[in-house]
Amino acid sequence: MIVTMDEEYQELFNQVLDYARRRGVGFILTKELQPDTPSASDPAKSLVVINMCWRDQKQLPYIAAHEIGHCLDGDGSSILYFTTTANHSKYEYHANKKAFEILLPLTIDGDCQPDQINAVDWMGKLHIPSWEVDSVQESVAEYLF
Repeated sequence: MIVTMDEEYQELFNQVLDYARRRGVGFILTKELQPDTPSASDPAKSLVVINMCWRDQKQLPYIAAHEIGHCLDGDGSSILYFTTTANHSKYEYHANKKAFEILLPLTIDGDCQPDQINAVDWMGKLHIPSWEVDSVQESVAEYLF
């Protein structure tokens, strides 16, 4: 089942793409891929390819921020996305941390108190995989302090 993006997620997705533009990261939005084909990045070209047919389109802001993170960190080309093996690599960890760094200011008021933010709820809203909970909690704490 495909989960589609509504207006709120589309706006956040556009803000993430604007973030990329301002930092010189280009992007290709394609509808030519299958719903289970992950998005990718080519940091050497500072370019991300976003699969607009992804099975859970509410993840697209997170996916785009993650791929942008690879470019900003100067990682090698990213061809793996949602595998736990890839997720545990240092490149995936840093791309995820950069994604949270991009998304937090777009979705949470910086004047919030730490006890006002529930990282698990935030992850659920953005459809971030549950295995990222420790990184998200760490990123929320860094953002608020």
